Amino acid sequence: MLRVHSPEMKFLLSQKYPDWAKIKNEYNQARGRERSTLSKEIEKIDLYLMGLEALPKYVLELFYQEELKKVDVETRRSVEEHERFLNCEDADARPDFNHWTRLDRWNADEAAALMLGRDPVTVAKRQAAFRSNRFKKELNKYKDLIERAQQVRALAEMMTPSELMHWARGRNHPFPTDLEAAIQGSPAHYRASLDANALGAQIAVLTDENKRLAQDLRREKLRDDGRESLLKLIIGLAVGGYKYVPDVKYNKALEKIKTSLELLGLEIDEKTIRKCLSMASKTLDPKVKEHLKTGS
Repeated sequence: MLRVHSPEMKFLLSQKYPDWAKIKNEYNQARGRERSTLSKEIEKIDLYLMGLEALPKYVLELFYQEELKKVDVETRRSVEEHERFLNCEDADARPDFNHWTRLDRWNADEAAALMLGRDPVTVAKRQAAFRSNRFKKELNKYKDLIERAQQVRALAEMMTPSELMHWARGRNHPFPTDLEAAIQGSPAHYRASLDANALGAQIAVLTDENKRLAQDLRREKLRDDGRESLLKLIIGLAVGGYKYVPDVKYNKALEKIKTSLELLGLEIDEKTIRKCLSMASKTLDPKVKEHLKTGS
């Protein structure tokens, strides 16, 4: 095999035949038929070297520079691809929003990933490789916001897609439009809308009753019997429509009522709802309260 006379020729040869040094060593150690087989590869490499040696120096230099540029481009491309991988910006990290909105509830990790437009499963698999890159900082920021909302019961520990969307909207947090469309088109959101419409009818009844009571208030400062009737109406709707159980620390009904009100654009926090229902529940007979507790 011909000698490689310069670093430029060695580089060009490595580009053309990446395994040339290995082939050379195997050829030198081979015997008989194996050496004969390898000799064909050696001949190709020698012909290429002879072609390079025949080139004028300036042409060889131009050739070398062009091949060097290709390596630089490939290196940059490799770095960019790795960065996209770390930031979960590649095709594998794109979430199937239709799949995720068919799930009843999400945890904080899943919610944070989806708000950033990333697939939660892919994000979980790659977290060990994130180190301190840009995406990890964004992910941690969103997860912190969600967990703080959970601590003050603005979001449930396991939240519905609709709850996350309304929470994000109410606080002007960025929310993927594709995810919002998928949530609004999901069966769960449709059922919640039906509940909201039913609540709307109930609210209309309450509004009419409230107007009547307001007129009484102007005339005679709200008779006690009118106020008691309103409280009875409130507790009746809460128990009958949302399975509310009085004097119980954790009530699923509060979350449902709050969600239904938000779907109608009515902002009432859970603390206020709890206070109103607690007042209204005082109109119930103690035996009825005990029955509701044991029946729950």
